[in-house]
Amino acid sequence: MADIRADLRKTIAELEGKLRELATYPEYNRLSLVALPPASEDEIVRYETYLGRPLPPSYRAFLSLHNGYRGLAYPGDMLSIDDVMPGGTWYDRISKWKKTSAKYGSTEVIDAVVIANLGQPNNWAYLDPKRVSAKTKEMKVVEWEPEDSDEYQNVLKFLEECLETVRYGIAEANGEAPED
Repeated sequence: MADIRADLRKTIAELEGKLRELATYPEYNRLSLVALPPASEDEIVRYETYLGRPLPPSYRAFLSLHNGYRGLAYPGDMLSIDDVMPGGTWYDRISKWKKTSAKYGSTEVIDAVVIANLGQPNNWAYLDPKRVSAKTKEMKVVEWEPEDSDEYQNVLKFLEECLETVRYGIAEANGEAPED
C-alpha cells in the first residue's frame, strides 16, 4: 500500500496544481478544491462492513489520504464515506440512480460502490465488484454516463485520467487543444 499511497499523493498533487491553473481562466473560475481529512481505519472498516466486501487497495489508500475531495474528480467530487452511506448527502441520489438505471436495463450498477460524482446528474464513477482488472487484481473504476462508460484499472488510473482531462481543458483554454 505504501507504493500506491505515494503514487496517489504524487498524482493528487499534480492534479491539484493543474486544477488551480485551470481555475485562473475566466470560464473555469468557479472551480474550487476542498480536501477532506483522511478516513480513519475504523471508518474504512465500518464502510467495508456496510458494503459486505473489502475495498480495493487503491481506494483504501485514497481514503487514508482524503475521505473525499471536492473538485478533484474534475468536474466533480470524490465522495466521502459519509456522503454515500445511508443518510449521507449523496445516498438518496445514488439509490435513485441505481433503481432507475436497473429499470431501464443497466443492471450492472446495482452493486456499484460509488466513489465520485462527475459534475452532471447521473454521471458517476464507481467500483464494479464484477469487473476486476487482470493487471491490478482490483475492482475496476467505471466512469459512467448515460450514453457511455469508460473503465480504469484502479483509483490511481482514474485520477490520472482526470489529470489528462484537466490538461486538455488548459490546452483548450489556451487555444491549443487538438481538433478531433
